[in-house]
Order: sequence, then structure tokens, then C-alpha cells
Amino acid sequence: MPRLKTYPRSDVSLFYVPKSKSSWMEEFVEYNPPYYTSNRVLNHPSWSDSESTEGIKFNQIDGNINRTSFMGIYDVINGIPRNPKCRTGIKGRGLLGKWGPNHAVDILISRLNSRRRVEFLCIIRKDTGKGAFPGGMVDNGETKVQAMIREAAEEVLNLKNSDELSRGISWLERNIPKGIDVFFYVLIISSFLDMLKTEETPTMHG
Repeated sequence: MPRLKTYPRSDVSLFYVPKSKSSWMEEFVEYNPPYYTSNRVLNHPSWSDSESTEGIKFNQIDGNINRTSFMGIYDVINGIPRNPKCRTGIKGRGLLGKWGPNHAVDILISRLNSRRRVEFLCIIRKDTGKGAFPGGMVDNGETKVQAMIREAAEEVLNLKNSDELSRGISWLERNIPKGIDVFFYVLIISSFLDMLKTEETPTMHG
């Protein structure tokens, strides 16, 4: 993907990393990326880690937080986890709450219409005004199935009537696991999301 010049939703300039130097296997003596963690994350809401990594157990289940990576074991340098994929031009957590892997789910629901054309479910994001698959971050102590059901209920159903909402959630609980068995583990968990949220230390997993 093309390299960004500034980190999303900030004026922080990314350190330029030529493609030939993106791998950690390549020596890059001049590499000195800026450090950036957004104020929203630094305010330490319930979903974020503190700025200190002391006591965090990387590459394992840490209490009710999954700090394992789908890419395998990642390096921890001086107490700071390193993005296992490549140099990104910035250090810190950026917009992400967790040090190391940040797990997320996206919900892909599609069907063939009467003209045999594929239709899929899409939402319009309030922050960007752009279309996206419904989904979000996996909360502490949550399974990915639970996160998908919660996110779908919040973003897709949007029902005010409690009875309708209850029936909708029941439908999700019956049908989301069926789709996951066939699709989710093969195409979603095995992928590494090289997203706009590109930090040197946290990584996005979906």
C-alpha cells in the first residue's frame, strides 16, 4: 500500500521509509521515527493501556486481554513490542489503545438479489462519512463471536423497540457463529490488517 505522509487524524509527519528499508532485516542507521500517541488514548479510557508497559505480559493471554499475534511471536525491545510486519515511520500507539496487538472484528454479510447480483451490508461511519463494514474492537474479556454480535447489535440493528432488538440479537446469536465456522477463521483471523492505523508498536488484528 502507498506510504502516508502524515499519521491519520493528526499533523504528525511520518519518517520516510523506502520500500527497500521497510523490513527489519535491512539495516537502516538513519531511521529515527517520531513518537506519537493520541490524547484520546493518553487519557486512559477503559479500553486503553497506560503509557507504561511495566507488568504487561506480551505474546500471551494477559489476564482478560489477548496479547498474542496472528503473525506469531513478536519482538519486545526494551519493554516495547515491535510491529512484526515492518518499519512504519512512527513509534507509539497512535490511535490504538493497546500495546502490541489490537484485535478487531468486521462483519461481512452478503446475499444474491433477484438479479443474481451480490449485495452486502454497509454502514456510513459518523467520523468520516464513508462507507464501511460494521465492526469494531474486541473488548477486554470478550470473544470474537461476542464482539461481532455486540457490534452488529449496536451498528446494524439500531432498533429502539426492546422486543425487536431482543429478536434481532437472538437472530445474530444463531447465525453469526454459522458464518464464522465457514468464513471467519479462514479469511479474517489469518489476515494481518495493514490499515491506516499504522504504528511501529501496536498492530491491528482482525
